[in-house]
Amino acid sequence: MAADSDVESEVSFATSSTADEDVVQWPSSSAARAPEQIALDPGNQKEFEKFVKKKHEQIQKDQESVRGVIYLGHVPHGFAEEPLRKFFSQFGKITRLKLSRSKKTGKSKGYGFIEFEHSEVAKIAADTMNNHLMYEKLFKCKFVAPEKVHADTFKNSDRRFHMPRNCAKKRFEHNRNLTDKEHSKRLGRLEKKLKKKSAILTKLGVSYDIPSIITKASSSKKTA
Repeated sequence: MAADSDVESEVSFATSSTADEDVVQWPSSSAARAPEQIALDPGNQKEFEKFVKKKHEQIQKDQESVRGVIYLGHVPHGFAEEPLRKFFSQFGKITRLKLSRSKKTGKSKGYGFIEFEHSEVAKIAADTMNNHLMYEKLFKCKFVAPEKVHADTFKNSDRRFHMPRNCAKKRFEHNRNLTDKEHSKRLGRLEKKLKKKSAILTKLGVSYDIPSIITKASSSKKTA
């Protein structure tokens, strides 16, 4: 009994309050649980929870909004990047655009790709513009599935296009007079191609005499 009275006196002393001491409160079963995300600085816990919530909402929004890519074919001559961007912006926001160009001449190859912010917009643009007559050409637009979009499809699409400076040099190299050795090589390659075609025609039962090539370089040399 003496031991029990000592324990009761200690508990009553611990829970009693005075003017100089704080009241000691025992934790109850209904106390709030600790937050799942704890900030390094306890004073910024509320701001940290708001930041985490905002990030989760942004991730969820990005997952719901999948970007869509369309393929462009039979692009008319003169329909460059800026006109394409302005024209297709009427369907929705464009995130990336790539028009394929020749590295030698810088001219358009007639095809490209456009990425929209939303895949639904990309599908609508592809269905609307496919087989659309534009500048005497049937414009081709097809929606590209996300798993079929290559990683390098929009490579360097964020850079401004500049015409190559070696166009004149390439044009001169192509149009210049060839030497006798270069002529011989060119005629040799042509003769091999003709022999292959002749063999194919023979297998098909077609008898055709392919004229022989004059291998004399001086007689086939280009004239200025």
